[in-house]
Amino acid sequence: MKDIKELIANLTKEEKFQLMEYLKFVVNEEIENPEEDVCECYKCNSHQIVKLGTYDNMQRYRCKNCNTSFTAKSKSIFATTKLEKEKWLKYIECFVDCLSLRRCAEKVGVCLKTSYFMRHRILECLKKNQSQFIKDN
Repeated sequence: MKDIKELIANLTKEEKFQLMEYLKFVVNEEIENPEEDVCECYKCNSHQIVKLGTYDNMQRYRCKNCNTSFTAKSKSIFATTKLEKEKWLKYIECFVDCLSLRRCAEKVGVCLKTSYFMRHRILECLKKNQSQFIKDN
């Protein structure tokens, strides 16, 4: 965590803005537009899946190999969140400004435990999309 905090602190204003915009784009995409085409299980990568009704207007699937049920949103970093998108977007601003967990929690209006959860989801997002942030020399 400290390494990422140092990296973000050393970014220029323009780079921080680009990071913030990219994270906001990822949150928007993952929360509002999950991948529609599901052709394999997100746990075991098996292609033996069948439809299993719907949940919250989304098609559910079941893997015949590992018996996992899932939707297109299940593999998303933000799959289990119950927070509104606006809170995520506000938290991203706090994250890029390198605010402490407590300060982020106060600004967004969530508890400390939720702030910790949100920070780690954003770090997961950065890790998943790290190729977007690596500069070519």
